[in-house]
Amino acid sequence: MKKLMTAAAVSVIIVTSACGAGRPSVDDLQASILEQGESLGITEESAECIAEKVHESDISDDTLNKIVDGDIDVTGVSAVPQDDADAFEALTDDVTSCVTG
Repeated sequence: MKKLMTAAAVSVIIVTSACGAGRPSVDDLQASILEQGESLGITEESAECIAEKVHESDISDDTLNKIVDGDIDVTGVSAVPQDDADAFEALTDDVTSCVTG
């Protein structure tokens, strides 16, 4: 019985990790934006606003996870799928309003 429970637990871990991380949380996005935007003077309030807008957008989970992991620099131009680039572009006014108040 103990072996069966251990095997089941390992299976759950493998299946969970194989499914990907899903959409990152607003808090995770905010932390990444703050870290990457520190040199630009991005405030915590602005980062939270941007994170909420980005989280609610059509940007793919994969691209958002890359932002959180630091694989895509939110302060510069990066190669992302065209759909995500279009979604980023659609957010320009919203993100600008987060920074300018």
